[in-house]
Amino acid sequence: PGAACGGTTIFQCQSVKVFREGVEIQTADIKLGDTIIFRGFASSTAATAPKLRFTLTKGGVAQTPVDKDTTLVGSLYQADYPITAAEATSYSVSAVAISP
Repeated sequence: PGAACGGTTIFQCQSVKVFREGVEIQTADIKLGDTIIFRGFASSTAATAPKLRFTLTKGGVAQTPVDKDTTLVGSLYQADYPITAAEATSYSVSAVAISP
């Protein structure tokens, strides 16, 4: 609910987590004015780091996808997608790993 993953045979998105002020929260806990970070995690069997393509859905309407470079942290690539909750509505995000 709220955070979804997709992938290909080379890249696999493991999870998307939601953070507010460094604390993991659920998308249902996002409040008006919050600065939120959606953090996507992906594994890769390729030698190069994938990018993650985040698609924010705000109030049931998908926004333009945004590609973010990943960094290797432990055994997973991760990327952050920050937003500010500027409207009192529902927020969710999906992330898909893509070739750089």
